[in-house]
Amino acid sequence: CGGNPLARGEWGRAEQTPLLAALDLPKMGSLGNACALATKSLLFVTGGSDFWNPKVGEPFLGIYDKRTGESISRVELPAKIRGCPMTYVWQGRQYVVFPVGDPGYPPELTALALPVQGF
Repeated sequence: CGGNPLARGEWGRAEQTPLLAALDLPKMGSLGNACALATKSLLFVTGGSDFWNPKVGEPFLGIYDKRTGESISRVELPAKIRGCPMTYVWQGRQYVVFPVGDPGYPPELTALALPVQGF
């Protein structure tokens, strides 16, 4: 890796860590293992999870403009993402797919279609 970042983002919450909660820090990361996926112009970031501690992480997928770091969307999910997202094209449409699951929620793959104009 190298070069200068085009944007910096806030990807999580320090208040999730009890030892840091009183320090009034900005968003800095997630307690769980988050994954990221970059497409031509978007950055997808998972809410993180921990297989051994079901209380860690959040069930969402954050979508950011790769060039500016601006948050485009936060997709709330029924369960935490349990692996890294991947992308594929089928019949000319681009999709992002990722595994979700939680205690009491069976594991499954979830796919989201990107807008037709493409990212």
